[in-house]
Amino acid sequence: MKKKKAPNRKPLSLVQHIKDKQFHDQKQAIYLFFSNNHSTMYDAAETTGVTRPNVCRFTRMLEDKGLIERTHQGICPISKEPGVWYFKKKG
Repeated sequence: MKKKKAPNRKPLSLVQHIKDKQFHDQKQAIYLFFSNNHSTMYDAAETTGVTRPNVCRFTRMLEDKGLIERTHQGICPISKEPGVWYFKKKG
């Protein structure tokens, strides 16, 4: 009978740690942006320098946790796209 090898588990690499910290810092930047501004995700991406897919992801996470809320739909002041949501800090 063949012995199965134990899975080769490596400790959390430094690269993974740096990547996780970078995403945490970006999420914090998005939260702070919506804490101080009432704006769209596109405006948050342009102002903070976080890529738009990450802004969408972090906004959804923050909204699910109840930290920010959607207020209304309108026209984006930057892209002039109709039907975009405006977000702000909850409360």
